[in-house]
Amino acid sequence: MFANPIVFEITQRIDWPSGPARRSPASCLKFQERAGCAQIWQQTGPDQPEPSRRAVHYLVIALLNFLLVGWTVAAQAQLSNPGSPTRTQQSTVSFRELQIPSKARSAFRRGFERLAKGDANGSLHHFRRAIQEFPGFYEAYYNKGVAETHLHQKDEALHSFQKAIDLSGGRCANAYFGYSLVLAQQGRPKDAELIVLRGLEEDPSLSDGYSVLASVLFDQNRLDEAEEAAHKALLLANRSPGGPLLTLAYIYLRRREYRLAVQDLEAYLTAVRSTPWKDDAEYSQYIRQLLSEAKAKSVE
Repeated sequence: MFANPIVFEITQRIDWPSGPARRSPASCLKFQERAGCAQIWQQTGPDQPEPSRRAVHYLVIALLNFLLVGWTVAAQAQLSNPGSPTRTQQSTVSFRELQIPSKARSAFRRGFERLAKGDANGSLHHFRRAIQEFPGFYEAYYNKGVAETHLHQKDEALHSFQKAIDLSGGRCANAYFGYSLVLAQQGRPKDAELIVLRGLEEDPSLSDGYSVLASVLFDQNRLDEAEEAAHKALLLANRSPGGPLLTLAYIYLRRREYRLAVQDLEAYLTAVRSTPWKDDAEYSQYIRQLLSEAKAKSVE
């Protein structure tokens, strides 16, 4: 569940498997910037959508609107109503709560309220205040990264997600997913795949991790793998279906399976109405144009 990173835990550095294929959480996330941007469309004929950087941008918007907002709202709900934790979890939560000053917790909640309403810019002040009051507050770093991603502050977002990973001892799976999404936004899908897989190693039950994985696999034109990941995201306990639905629609458009694309685009547009973020007119127009074109092709 995406609420897990917000449960107050004792931070502890994890042990990474040995071998050349593994890296520490810190070094794993520090890559050299590579030029260019993987394109989300592959042109295979005159009636196929034209490849464009814009399509990548719109898919990332969809993932942001559903995944990161979903994480925030769910986390806020758990913080208010944590359910019935085990005795060990109760002692862990109590230990963390004793460590975190009340001013930090109050600022953290206010940041949540702003972010859950779609006010990313307004949330930053509160998350910074929470970190100032308690520098080890990895949950605040994570949500600060969410806000910065929405504001297209990519370098700052990467730093915040990295801090969340380091301070949590590598256990904040959602921070890996957020980091991966920023890398995808930068046109680095292979690096993004490495990071999202690391997050899923930490917690394979998180549906939104598979949503991000589906998008970065699609960006590499690995359609069968992307489709499998998207369906897995939809099958798991899921609060944010928009991301995998749009990825599936892109897959079906690329395969020219237009009726399936129409179904998922319509489901996506229904789901998008539930997000708290302000509507992007150009983005909505682009998705509706895809739907219109897919409908026309489906009856040919």
